[in-house]
Amino acid sequence: MKTSVISVILLVLFISTISCKKKIEEIKEQAVVDAMTDGTWTVTRFIENNTNITSGFVGWEIKYLSNNTLTVTKVGNPVVNGIWSGDASTFSFTSSFTTAAPAPLEKLPGTWLVTRAVSTNKGSYARNVGGLIDSMDLTKK
Repeated sequence: MKTSVISVILLVLFISTISCKKKIEEIKEQAVVDAMTDGTWTVTRFIENNTNITSGFVGWEIKYLSNNTLTVTKVGNPVVNGIWSGDASTFSFTSSFTTAAPAPLEKLPGTWLVTRAVSTNKGSYARNVGGLIDSMDLTKK
């Protein structure tokens, strides 16, 4: 009887530990979603393999939505739609477009790692594409 009680207690503790870890991960994921979906973002720096191409992004605004979709807009241009997801465990986010993207927007899709989280209003990101390093800053308007 005593062994059964101890086994039950250990099982409850084990399940509680797993449940707590899962809850912590859910809270982290929600923090990523909240930070990304609160406002409109602009690309304030984009370096493609040591070449600064930031000027091509002037006027484009990115809106990440809580349903994991995104829209990119610029006055006088068609809306570009896409999807995105954040991963708090790897400090990254991934995006892709579901409609055609004009230059230079086609450079945005992919998986970006957080290299510097300045605040909930600005972050720096990097990725490796075939051995070439891209980096960008996103700033909330």
